[in-house]
Amino acid sequence: MIGAKFRANGFIIGQYVTCRSLHINYLLDVGPMSDGELPAQVYTNFAVLGDWMKTNGESVKGISPLSDDESANVPATSSGAARYLFALPKFQNNGANRHVYPDDLMPPEDTTLTLSGISKPVSVKLLRDNTPLDFSYTNQTVTIHVPAAKRTQLVDVARIELKQ
Repeated sequence: MIGAKFRANGFIIGQYVTCRSLHINYLLDVGPMSDGELPAQVYTNFAVLGDWMKTNGESVKGISPLSDDESANVPATSSGAARYLFALPKFQNNGANRHVYPDDLMPPEDTTLTLSGISKPVSVKLLRDNTPLDFSYTNQTVTIHVPAAKRTQLVDVARIELKQ
């Protein structure tokens, strides 16, 4: 297992949040080597996921899929009056290859997220640091602009707060 390549953390987290938006679980598909130990890189990658969960965990824990009358252009979840939209990182070949490596990561770019079927939001923020995000609202649809400068190599989460 020495020298094994692991999929990009942004890809793995993207797969995880997509599964959570469908209200299903995600198995990381890592296992021990012949000596029963996990490769050191697995623990490094687990730490990245753990750090992401510290600031974004509310978007994937104790959540539900969007209601039938709501839809988004990206994976999304809901919890009470909160909606969470996931801005996934982009990879070469649109991540079509099952084995998407860190070298396949494309530079961050401006991203537009939309959520339809909702009342006007009270606030729209980047979950990891509570930075307000520019948004517009018309015809029960919120359109959110996430600038490239605020994007990371992982999944970025927009938190939309609706009236209770």
